[in-house]
Amino acid sequence: GVWCPIESVGIEQVGAKWTAREIDFLQEETRFKVLCEGKEWGNFSTPLPGMYNVRNCLAAVAAAAVLGIEREAVKEALAGLTLRSLALGQPDASKERPAPPRDGST
Repeated sequence: GVWCPIESVGIEQVGAKWTAREIDFLQEETRFKVLCEGKEWGNFSTPLPGMYNVRNCLAAVAAAAVLGIEREAVKEALAGLTLRSLALGQPDASKERPAPPRDGST
């Protein structure tokens, strides 16, 4: 079989390995502190609003840490997210990909 670590994340969940605290919903961004096993791991921000986006970002932080991605790279990525980049898979993707034909041909 294939082995992979299981990481637990949560905001209010007792016993979660990765948690978010000091969550501030500001007009232009959401800021939060990430803790790993109760120890401060970093401060993050994202322009995405809502507690569900904090949870999604927390899961991304945990996954990135397990994969060995540098914290600063994760911080930059989360800070650069937009709803458009999430919908299209990358920032400004509409400028890089031609629109599909309307008649269904390829």
